[in-house]
Amino acid sequence: EGDDELQHALVRMLAERGRSLAIVEFDSGGLLSRWLSEADPARQVFRGGITIRHPAMAAEMLGAGQLLTMDSTLAADTLCQLAGRSRAWFGADLAIALGPFPAAAAADSVPETVRIAVADHQGTVDLQTSFSGHPSMVVARVIKDAMNALRLRLLHERP
Repeated sequence: EGDDELQHALVRMLAERGRSLAIVEFDSGGLLSRWLSEADPARQVFRGGITIRHPAMAAEMLGAGQLLTMDSTLAADTLCQLAGRSRAWFGADLAIALGPFPAAAAADSVPETVRIAVADHQGTVDLQTSFSGHPSMVVARVIKDAMNALRLRLLHERP
């Protein structure tokens, strides 16, 4: 609709369905939280988010006794657990967890992937997206992939 960005459409979809959202971001600098906050000035949909930069924080959030590695090999179940935990912690209907982001790669290297977990009352879905593109845009593109994954899940929900 006009000048809408994906985050505006997502917030509108969630509001129309009476749903709320929480997020966990690894290595994104809180960009997804910022976009959702700006798209939801009435605080109707976006409950809040956590930006994680250090493995100890993820371990603390999960109550894990061991430190987690913050690289592209982060286990899918760990990210899914973080999505579920943030959903419960914020009292949200849905949650997105994404990351961590790989280190910048050489232009001729094979693109790495970033994990995205989407959690709701039925469980959590683990997805992957490629970490490729121009360095100034790749994080934003991955975040848009995460928002689009949630948008598609909402579109295919049964009423």
